[in-house]
Amino acid sequence: MTAQTPGGPVARAFRRGRRRLGSLLRRPAVDFVYSLRYQLELPGLLHDPRRGEQILAFLDSTGLLGRRALHAPVPATFRQLRRVHTDDYLDSLNLPGALDRITGLTLPEILSDRVLASQRFMVGGTLKATALALASGGIAVNLGGGLHHAFAGKGERFCIYNDVATAIAELRTGGFTGNILVVDLDVHDGDGTRAIFAHDPSVHTFSIHNRSTPDAEEAVEATAIELGFGVGDAAYLDAVHSSLPPVVAAFQPELVFYLAGADPAAGDQIGDWKI
Repeated sequence: MTAQTPGGPVARAFRRGRRRLGSLLRRPAVDFVYSLRYQLELPGLLHDPRRGEQILAFLDSTGLLGRRALHAPVPATFRQLRRVHTDDYLDSLNLPGALDRITGLTLPEILSDRVLASQRFMVGGTLKATALALASGGIAVNLGGGLHHAFAGKGERFCIYNDVATAIAELRTGGFTGNILVVDLDVHDGDGTRAIFAHDPSVHTFSIHNRSTPDAEEAVEATAIELGFGVGDAAYLDAVHSSLPPVVAAFQPELVFYLAGADPAAGDQIGDWKI
């Protein structure tokens, strides 16, 4: 290990990165949505329940969190969820053991209720962030959600409700008619979201991931790029740079949802990339 002086290359790189982050967060103003109800401490779950708090604490400590930038969500209503998910599926979630298959855990009833409530709040957070972004014409961040494995009639891999799909359905109900792009850079395939909008030409789902879901339904507006396992920075950035700008140019979205999953990061417990 080599020590770095205060003016050394690491320190200079950190200051440059901080300035760039500050510029991004201040122009335009960024709103953040978070609730303590997002937190889940479950046995066998490889997830830091306080990740959102740590992000907010870092932003606040560096002066990047505006005084009125933090917003609290309310849980999504069942009327909002029914615009995306089937009644049979939503009703089935009340049955004993219904979440065991979705979460891969054996949950007692009290924990099942907590998981359902947490994800309803996360969906509400994405609804809130969407409304904030449209109102400001800028950026809004929900520090929860990204539940892209939830299909219309089933949940998978800990995703019960699809928050982005619910937010898009809410927009359409409110009269928003513009093209919408979903950029999903989680290490896993955004299969649930793509399936929900498979026949909707006004929503383009863009996913770069390790492995594509087998036998997935072909969508009218979708980009699914499989990079395999052990991917590093160069291959990842090349895939983004070569494929995303042409989609934006051709599709011309009026609103973009970006799923910034943490699992592509090197050392992440549930990912297999080295970003």
